[in-house]
Amino acid sequence: MKNSDDINLDLCLGRPCPEENPLFLSSFPFSPQLDETITQQNTPPSYLQELVRREGRSGPPQPPTRLTIEQEPLWQRSRSPPLSTQLVVPVPVPEPSPPTDQLTRQVILSEEIITPPFPWAKNLHAKLHDWKILNELGIEEITGQMKCNACDRQYEMSYNLRTEFRRVGRFIITNYRDFDDRAPDEWSNPVFPACNYCGRENSGRPIIPKEKWENINWLFLLLGQFIGCCNLNQLKYFCMHNEIHRTAAKDRLLFLTYLKLCKQIDPEGPFDHRCG
Repeated sequence: MKNSDDINLDLCLGRPCPEENPLFLSSFPFSPQLDETITQQNTPPSYLQELVRREGRSGPPQPPTRLTIEQEPLWQRSRSPPLSTQLVVPVPVPEPSPPTDQLTRQVILSEEIITPPFPWAKNLHAKLHDWKILNELGIEEITGQMKCNACDRQYEMSYNLRTEFRRVGRFIITNYRDFDDRAPDEWSNPVFPACNYCGRENSGRPIIPKEKWENINWLFLLLGQFIGCCNLNQLKYFCMHNEIHRTAAKDRLLFLTYLKLCKQIDPEGPFDHRCG
């Protein structure tokens, strides 16, 4: 028969069931490799807890009896003057210099408030609302501007948020172990849609701002899997504002950009970067 000192072991397999996600991936079934096993057990009381318990039994400790200077023996009396008469010289504390390092400048820049370029974008650089906010705003279609390489005409194109995000999310979950921290060929060399005017296959290209990168339509590029059309500096811009290390090859930055954008849309989804 077990006594009260037995160790209680609570083995939790899998993850707690989140609230229903109408978009999809927060409730998407995880693979066994993505699940974590959490083990909790009772630990012995700390030193402080033991002291508090003893104090509760015997009452608060009494302060030690201290003799006055007149009551102390002569051989124990201090020759130094009382503390109240000693001269205390304050030590000047140097004021901290204003931060000028590169990391601090990066944090300040990433927190800069901007005008949201799209209804699905936040008022911060390269940040998107999550699916809950988009659902509250009633946003279901994500639009973007395209240009045909054949007839040179511009037109608007739209993607259904739930349908296309499911497609991108499932692709990541299914092929993550084969990525090797690099973007697959499907992202590096995307297949483009046909032109809405001339009908030329693989001729439509997303219009990406060359200078004002805060106006890049990241969600539209994610759903169409067009992020590979961004150049290296544009990817570094996104990584800088999302605390991603930027000194890497383009295919690695492209891979991390896809993961981070999916994490912004579905924060509870399985889009954390896992090394190895």
